[in-house]
Amino acid sequence: MKKLFLPLLGLLLLAACQKDSSSPAISEGIESEIEVAYDNLSVNSRSLVYVNLEADNLVAYIQGLGLSSSVERAITRRLDLAVRRFRDGASTSTVISSLNSIISYVTNQSGHNIPTADADYIIAQIQVLVDAVSNGTAAYCTDGDNDGDGSDCNEDCDDDNPAVYPGAAEICGNGIDDDCDPSTPDIVDNDGDGYNCNEDCDDDNANINITVCDATTYNNENLSSGNLNGQDGWISRGWVNDIPASYITNVGTVQNGSLGLKSVSGGSGVGTSGSKLENSDWQMPDNIVCDEGAYFEFEGKINQYGVMFGPGYDQNNDGEIGIFRGPERECPVFFWLSAASSPIWGVKLVSGGDVYNAATVDVSRVGAIGDRVKIKVVIDFQANGGAGSADCYYQNLTNGNSGYQPIAGLTNVPLALDFGATDSSNPGLWNGMAYHFEGLGAELDNFTFSNCK
Repeated sequence: MKKLFLPLLGLLLLAACQKDSSSPAISEGIESEIEVAYDNLSVNSRSLVYVNLEADNLVAYIQGLGLSSSVERAITRRLDLAVRRFRDGASTSTVISSLNSIISYVTNQSGHNIPTADADYIIAQIQVLVDAVSNGTAAYCTDGDNDGDGSDCNEDCDDDNPAVYPGAAEICGNGIDDDCDPSTPDIVDNDGDGYNCNEDCDDDNANINITVCDATTYNNENLSSGNLNGQDGWISRGWVNDIPASYITNVGTVQNGSLGLKSVSGGSGVGTSGSKLENSDWQMPDNIVCDEGAYFEFEGKINQYGVMFGPGYDQNNDGEIGIFRGPERECPVFFWLSAASSPIWGVKLVSGGDVYNAATVDVSRVGAIGDRVKIKVVIDFQANGGAGSADCYYQNLTNGNSGYQPIAGLTNVPLALDFGATDSSNPGLWNGMAYHFEGLGAELDNFTFSNCK
């Protein structure tokens, strides 16, 4: 937008209303609107005020008022002198003194040889120049391209910023007139998905936007008693290297009276792992970069060596998710519930499969061996520089707790998530759940995942 627009618009409005001194109410209302708009253009829309361009605009305005030739010359000549002094490098005080002389003259003529509303407008625009010279934001336009963006200062509404010029892309919500056209909206919906650019994390892709909170629960009720392996897409194995095959997880009645997963293999170094990928009957909620976070929760019975559970991604496409034992560790975050107290055991939140350096507390923070507890892990995707953090909560159902309580020592636990990764650390790729049992007495049931915190 060229800088003549607002003053000329003011002239058109004034002409349309046939403004004269006999209609002060109409004149003052129009002038007030023009003054606000012009001031916003001069001060807010760009970092520099070009003294000669503003003076040219003001001269055109004054010449359209029909003032006496002597009054018109007195103002325009004073204004020309101030501009030349600024151009020639006169001191700030000298230039401001020249501008203030115009304000004094117009003030004295106001209501006599210059209609009051017109005088107020002229004074306001001179004051814009005074302020710009005083605070160092005044410049002289020589029709050059100061910032090298291809638009000279006659067209460029900020000739010190190469990103701002006529035709530039408007950047959403930055409060800057990037394209030098105030009619261009600052906030739009570029991809037409119903979410504006200031709330859509990818406004060039209609398939990515703020999702509605979604939660899915898997309660094991469609399983049958007996070996879990092979039921409803579950794969359950002993470790390591799937030996021996007799190490299994059973489906059976758990402490809450419903069907759940139970460890039935015991002994030193005995464990079973299992996983289930999403299918047509059960899906993980979609996690996308727009989401603030997610959570997962489950019910478990505390045994000596451990109940582990979390979301994951089958990154090697072998049909299952490795959580703990063996080379495959495809669960980027999982909860470990154990009554043992050696360095590797305890109640902990494991990030990136690193069980030895995971945040760990004693089982007494949540209960005791044999207790049925409900665990909730709330993930904040934005925390920790975008790598995420988690807060862990528990509800001891055996003791009759009525709601979740934070687990002291397991809050604000740093994670290592990355929405740009191609492995399980990318929450957008999570496509299933996995568990691991260590020893006898472990139980799991009622798995819930949500893409909301």
